[in-house]
Amino acid sequence: MPNTSSAKKKLRADARKTVINKRIKEKIRNTYKKFISSPSLESLSQVYSSLDIAVKKRVLSKQKADRKKSQVSKEVKLPKLKQTKRPTKSKSSKAKTA
Repeated sequence: MPNTSSAKKKLRADARKTVINKRIKEKIRNTYKKFISSPSLESLSQVYSSLDIAVKKRVLSKQKADRKKSQVSKEVKLPKLKQTKRPTKSKSSKAKTA
């Protein structure tokens, strides 16, 4: 048990950070499982996004996230992935006048 008030505060802060870190790591696991069960470009980008968020929040190091991204991309060959159609934006036909 912590004796000083600063040690008690540190204990409370660590408990809060542990909950947040577990939530971020759980999201990484869930998106990875979703990608493995049904690989698609959309689920691959979700895995990448969750890893990038973990790096931003300092839950994972950048190097570890890069290794995970590499492993994920090697697990499924990219040509096999299903490509979801996105609505395309039409370009305006106006020409710029100088």
